[in-house]
Amino acid sequence: MIFFKEHQYLLIRRESRVVLGRKAVNLWLLVLVLAATFLSIAFSAGSMAYLEEKMNDPFTNWVNINREFASLDKISILKDSLDSEDIKNHYLFDGSQTEVNASLDLVSPTGKVPVFSILYYENMNSDLIAAVLSKENVVNGISVHPDSIQKTSLGVIMTVEALEHLGYDRHHVPAFIDCHQKAEGADTLGYELLDGDYVRAPLPLLAVVKHLPMNKEMISSKYLYSQLNDYDVEKPFNMNNESYVRKMRFFVPDNVDNFTSDIIKQNVPDSLKGTVYVAQTEDRVQERLLTWKKGVVKSVDVGYPGTPISVFSELERAILKQYGSKGVVRVYDYNESMREALENLNNDGNTRSTTSDDVISVHFTRLDSIRPFEHYVKKVSELQIEMTQVNSKENFNAVSIMGNILSLAMIVFSITSIVIFIVNMLQSYFQKVHRNLGTFKAFGISTQELIRVYVAIIAGIVILALVIALGGTWLTELFLSLVGIMKDGEYSWLILWNPKTLWAVVIILIATLLSILFVLRRLLQQTPGDLIYDRN
Repeated sequence: MIFFKEHQYLLIRRESRVVLGRKAVNLWLLVLVLAATFLSIAFSAGSMAYLEEKMNDPFTNWVNINREFASLDKISILKDSLDSEDIKNHYLFDGSQTEVNASLDLVSPTGKVPVFSILYYENMNSDLIAAVLSKENVVNGISVHPDSIQKTSLGVIMTVEALEHLGYDRHHVPAFIDCHQKAEGADTLGYELLDGDYVRAPLPLLAVVKHLPMNKEMISSKYLYSQLNDYDVEKPFNMNNESYVRKMRFFVPDNVDNFTSDIIKQNVPDSLKGTVYVAQTEDRVQERLLTWKKGVVKSVDVGYPGTPISVFSELERAILKQYGSKGVVRVYDYNESMREALENLNNDGNTRSTTSDDVISVHFTRLDSIRPFEHYVKKVSELQIEMTQVNSKENFNAVSIMGNILSLAMIVFSITSIVIFIVNMLQSYFQKVHRNLGTFKAFGISTQELIRVYVAIIAGIVILALVIALGGTWLTELFLSLVGIMKDGEYSWLILWNPKTLWAVVIILIATLLSILFVLRRLLQQTPGDLIYDRN
């Protein structure tokens, strides 16, 4: 398909050099304007994305109500009122749940015992936990599926900052972390004592995340809270328990495929080799000890009821020496009595707290009625709502609007500058060559042919300038990111390739075409004689 005739191609080649100006100065001025436009768009997009990452809280629609120093019955009164369907529909929320605010001592790999803030949740199968374990919030995919967490899970979810504070690397996350638990006399059963009367009690790690509600470092279930705070002599987490020693359980990652009886038998006395076998534990135990790392909990049964305690301790040390580097961990079911199970579970399967609740979390479908709801809470219970998340979201929305307006204003300013530049460039050019154009028309070249030629010339220059400006801006973004400028960690403050850039390119091309057609039709509507003799 032939777009131009031979004389038109010749005219395009000759006139392009004239339109570009000396040393293509017009082209480079246009590139400069476009590059400034794309840099401002990239900075706007990068800054907004960075701000959104810092400010966007996946738990915004969950609003927290703290008991703090109020009387113990305040939160109970409010919780009862929030169960009303009329209240839910009026204030646009679909559910609420209670939590216990506490702290938990963990043991680091070096033996230090830092203290972490933790929330114990009434329900670990809620939309809030699903938001906590969302793809955007989970670090490096280290998480169980939300639906797999059972009401009797002993696992915890912690932030990546808390994990690193504990002494672990985010790229080498353990399947279990050690809780600091008092167990007087446990050394007589072969346990290593810490700080006199304390031992390590491994807890499953369910997930590592970026953020947790209320800026907590860890969350878990009230079931774990009830187990940890059962002050009976035979409480579940008291490791001074002979049955724990004899009931040997090990978490075995999927990548360990030779954890078998034949291997383990090599580490027991000859008299017991025929009595050792390995079996996968029942589903009940697997659910309680669920962890983020793929694997199973296996039981190692040894000997007869009268087998000495020392045999179990020696076997444990031998197994961990052989398999510990592969991720095998000695774990405990922390069995509870039937009495505790009946007392700690409601009819609906949720766990009761052993003390009064500290927080109510309310899940709003929309935040339109959050301000009236705040007044309602004060009226019913005199409690205060934690509005930090809502205020942050409102502030972010305001900043987002201002940022979008500024970037739009920059695009409009750029387009206006480009149009004015092209109009001035064409007028200056035609002032120089109007006699030649009159001669062309006198020899039979039509106005439409000249318009096509000059549209091709100007459009070609604009497209070339766009390509150079986009390429230069992209290389600038890559270079600054490489040297660590305009960057915060993994977030870049320049993001060129975004929808605003695409729309800017489209609008610039359309505005350029329309301005060219308008100017050309006005300048070329004169007769050949008017152009040759400069008659206005």
